[in-house]
Amino acid sequence: RDLGYEPWFDTAGAAASRQPGHLDVFGIGIDGSVWTAWKNPVEEWIDHPWVLNPNQPARPGSPIAAVSRARDVLDIFYINKNHEIVTQWWSPVSRDWLANIAPITHGFAFAPGTNLSATVSPTDTQRLDVFGIDWSIIVRWVQWRGGPAWTEEAVPNMAAADPNLGVHATHHMGELHLVVGGRDGSLNHLSHRGINHGAPHLWSLAFSLPSPGAGVRPVAVRLVSMGDLLVTVGLAANGALFWSCWNGVTWTVPGFEFGTPSYSTQGRLAALA
Repeated sequence: RDLGYEPWFDTAGAAASRQPGHLDVFGIGIDGSVWTAWKNPVEEWIDHPWVLNPNQPARPGSPIAAVSRARDVLDIFYINKNHEIVTQWWSPVSRDWLANIAPITHGFAFAPGTNLSATVSPTDTQRLDVFGIDWSIIVRWVQWRGGPAWTEEAVPNMAAADPNLGVHATHHMGELHLVVGGRDGSLNHLSHRGINHGAPHLWSLAFSLPSPGAGVRPVAVRLVSMGDLLVTVGLAANGALFWSCWNGVTWTVPGFEFGTPSYSTQGRLAALA
């Protein structure tokens, strides 16, 4: 079923589940409208998606990220026309999306093509971490630790990030992990051992992931924590789906699957959960 916003094509999509049986989907129309539709045990989507930002549009081609850090709490992130990250949020005691909107970065611009990766702590509902790549191809780390203030740091040890491959974040085994695409086609694994601290000097470049093949570049990547394993799944320029697992010591040799017809190589790997 097409859940999209009226006649407009959508430029980005995201989804989050705020409680069992509930799914909230978010998208951005070509006019910059951020919309939502939802499904739950008593509602099977809505006929007309609800627009959340009629007076503050997203920039053309903005990415969007969505998370639920606590039961019945939703936080979304996208880039506005000033090239800042904007957040909007919803909860049962604060249901007005239009009142709950604010830019959370200032003084620099995010690169065209960058994704946004938002992750929630498995143990702390008052923690949000959001990542993107700016115009100077630096990875930016935006942090919320409760209260009204957001802070921002540059992630060290990762020069020449590729906005088209992006930055992908998740919590795993008590640490915060990133996989960042490099402009040389590399996939770089960084970890932050101080999970409850915003100190950028605690980032370390753990490993570069194995290449998906000689002379073959990745074109899309997703990262997820699955039990004891940290898993990267991606699409390669030769049309293959590939994956590799981190066991705490090393990344495995990539596995591959070639579909018939080939998997998309347009960088639109939708989701991994």
